[in-house]
Amino acid sequence: GMTLEEKVYGLMITSPEELTGVNKATRAGSGTQTSLEAKPVGGLVYYRKNMESKEQFTEMLTNTASYSKFPIFLAVNEGGDSASSVQNSPITVPSVTKPGQIKTSEEAYTLGSTIGDYLADFHFNVNFAPVADLRTDVDNKLLGDRSFGSDAGKVATHVGAMVKGLEEAGVSAGVKAF
Repeated sequence: GMTLEEKVYGLMITSPEELTGVNKATRAGSGTQTSLEAKPVGGLVYYRKNMESKEQFTEMLTNTASYSKFPIFLAVNEGGDSASSVQNSPITVPSVTKPGQIKTSEEAYTLGSTIGDYLADFHFNVNFAPVADLRTDVDNKLLGDRSFGSDAGKVATHVGAMVKGLEEAGVSAGVKAF
């Protein structure tokens, strides 16, 4: 029952700023509703700049989902590392062990489960994590604490465990970055 235009928009994930044309989105109101009616994108990805408080952010995501004509992906980058959007925002969430410090797959599962639980509380349903890259250069500042390590077998096991923890909490994992 979707038009061709709606199907094409449904393939896109963008930021709330790009959707609505504002510089910094911290609320979802009539502008978001109008934009989603005109451009029914498949999802929105949020960053720390969108987060002021737990109440504000939960309301923003709840309103956004209610304005969407179709089910919508509400996404974030949250790997428990230095690039995490929620961990590094003003919102208080449980502290987690950074991927680069994790030694066992049980710890990786717990990381995914903990992150998944608090993301689900906000109504996120997609997390662009975990990082599946191997850290082959210890001086790589970009990868830093985001990688589970340099051993391919260990990284694969840990990535799988973290994905399981996220998905059991109801949050789809988007393994990256390669």
